[in-house]
Amino acid sequence: MNVWVVIFRYDGEMSASTHLTQKGAYLTAINDVLEFLGVEDQETATEVVNARSLTTGQHNERESTDDLPPHEWDFEILKGMSSEDLANVFGSWAEYTWESYDYDIEINRTVIAA
Repeated sequence: MNVWVVIFRYDGEMSASTHLTQKGAYLTAINDVLEFLGVEDQETATEVVNARSLTTGQHNERESTDDLPPHEWDFEILKGMSSEDLANVFGSWAEYTWESYDYDIEINRTVIAA
């Protein structure tokens, strides 16, 4: 039987949560990343995306970053997405944490054997 383990590392502390579904693992991980980034609504999601694009140079082809759309952040919408779509959303948001040396998150699949 497959299970998914979300491993969190923050400020030297490590914790994990185990999930029977891949979707549940992704929802938990996305929620944690959004909390770490301070994303609570459309405005803060846009701020995080725009701030990141300025520091990475991703705005070079635009006059302004004000119109960069954020990745999906609304938990009600996320709950209706497939695991494959959630994997993409997780990857997009998790990338914004890479420069933080005190935070890391990953999802691992493992098997429960008899």
